[in-house]
Amino acid sequence: MKPEKLDPALLTEIQSDASAGEQRLPVFVRTAPLSRADVEAISTTLGTTVDEGATIFSADVSKRQVNELSEQNCVKLIRLARAARPLLDK
Repeated sequence: MKPEKLDPALLTEIQSDASAGEQRLPVFVRTAPLSRADVEAISTTLGTTVDEGATIFSADVSKRQVNELSEQNCVKLIRLARAARPLLDK
């Protein structure tokens, strides 16, 4: 795993014992423009299809998949998704 490619919240989640097992984590993955070989490697890792030329996409991944994605040369950043909260008038 390359921790420099993970945001602090995701790194904390990966390293915590409370999230042991095959818990799925919602993430955003930022990449360099993807070649056909990159698309095949990432699609194999995620078990889904990714568009060629995509530079950002979302996925629900396991810790193992985060480790594998961080090793891909085309992956620049993996960020844990956060739940949005509505803006409330005060």
